Amino acid sequence: MGKQTIENITKGSVREVPFNFDVRCEGLKPDTKVPVKAYFEGNSQADGLLKLVNLGQPGVASGVGISLVNNKGVKLPFDISRSVALDWNREIAEGSIYRFSGSAKYVPTGGEIKPGKGDATMSFVLNYN
Repeated sequence: MGKQTIENITKGSVREVPFNFDVRCEGLKPDTKVPVKAYFEGNSQADGLLKLVNLGQPGVASGVGISLVNNKGVKLPFDISRSVALDWNREIAEGSIYRFSGSAKYVPTGGEIKPGKGDATMSFVLNYN
């Protein structure tokens, strides 16, 4: 996500970093309701907000987290009950392609913001019905 200044994080003017992934589903008719949803796992304070790895350790930023939303502005869910549908993207010979698109950015989480490393990890889990 690159380096950001404390001033830009505080003002909310940090750059959003887009990300996406595709899922191929075979054997579906083009007008089928989206059978694939996703939710996310990670060290999360709440939907749409990841805590930094090694928080509280020397050299790690504080007062900052990573905001995560989908392309519709919905906070990414960290619970299966709030899974979000993937969007149909296109048909190919091997099936239907569904896409998830989202973005991440650094946000203040309260308290004094101190500089340092700002890493976090997140996994996506597919929920197929």
